[in-house]
Amino acid sequence: MFTPFHIGSFPEEVSRLGRHPAARLLWAEHQEPTPSVRLETTFLPADLTAGILDLADEGSLWATMRDRYGIELSRSTAVLESIVLDDSSSAQLNVRPGSAGTLLTRTTFDAGDRRVEFARDVYRSDRASFEVSVDLSS
Repeated sequence: MFTPFHIGSFPEEVSRLGRHPAARLLWAEHQEPTPSVRLETTFLPADLTAGILDLADEGSLWATMRDRYGIELSRSTAVLESIVLDDSSSAQLNVRPGSAGTLLTRTTFDAGDRRVEFARDVYRSDRASFEVSVDLSS
């Protein structure tokens, strides 16, 4: 079940940092129920996904973007990095500060090559595994 623990306005946060936003984005941060294995932060363009944060979690974000918002997704790229968890992430993931973590960043594009999603997910390295599959038949 998707349980946002922080929903904010990206332009307000960017302005708070003394910068000027070029686009209006929505973001949702999510933490799994205790004990947590991952912290998810997802950014979406507000003009393409109005009201998405008010929807009940129905499973796949990509299916919602496609079926409810008519966004034709074309590709997504994810990068995995080994990281050292900061104090905040460590506390939320219930591990000691400085523990090993894995950062997954994902960028998804639509058929018009617009960036329609950016995700930054932090995982406990001691509890997560990842599988990468590639179809080499074509």
